[in-house]
Amino acid sequence: MNSYYNSKFKKVIVNIDMGEWFVSDQDVIIQTILGSCISVCLYADHTNFAGMNHFMLPGKISETDIGKSKSGRYGMYAMEVLINELMKKGINKSHLKAKVFGGGNILKIDNENLNIGRNNIVFIKEYLAEEGIPIISGDIGKDFARTILFFPPTKKVLMRKNDKTLAQLTIQNELKYKNTLSEKKDDDNSQVILF
Repeated sequence: MNSYYNSKFKKVIVNIDMGEWFVSDQDVIIQTILGSCISVCLYADHTNFAGMNHFMLPGKISETDIGKSKSGRYGMYAMEVLINELMKKGINKSHLKAKVFGGGNILKIDNENLNIGRNNIVFIKEYLAEEGIPIISGDIGKDFARTILFFPPTKKVLMRKNDKTLAQLTIQNELKYKNTLSEKKDDDNSQVILF
């Protein structure tokens, strides 16, 4: 995660990458670039606190190892940690709403079982339905990469369809990240309450 001042918006932009999340009530912009990954913007209407995550692999709700994994690369963990961070800020889970982005088939894979973007979409729809969190808006699927800008105080999201050069870079980053997953070990010091 890194941040920088953007003169066009006159705000600090906090950039999150695969496996990361960020929660804030400040007048900042949370940004990420998505290919087959998913980002969920979670918020409640009555507070400035809001957050966004970025996960690459869906995981399966029924698999016990996913729930125990302390890695934001899995949708299950990424969602639990984002919800927990917002609950720590005093937001009742029943007030949460979601805007969902990504899940693009940028690798152009026809096999549904191997299509990470499609699997991510199925996961996030099932997960949010199970948790009772409505999807208010978003842009999922299709065959392109996206840049997402989320404004926590206003809950506004700007999305840009990325050109082929940035899309190719997104593909390379996703493949590189995917290849490093087996080399990484989960951090046992992370604290998350699964509910």
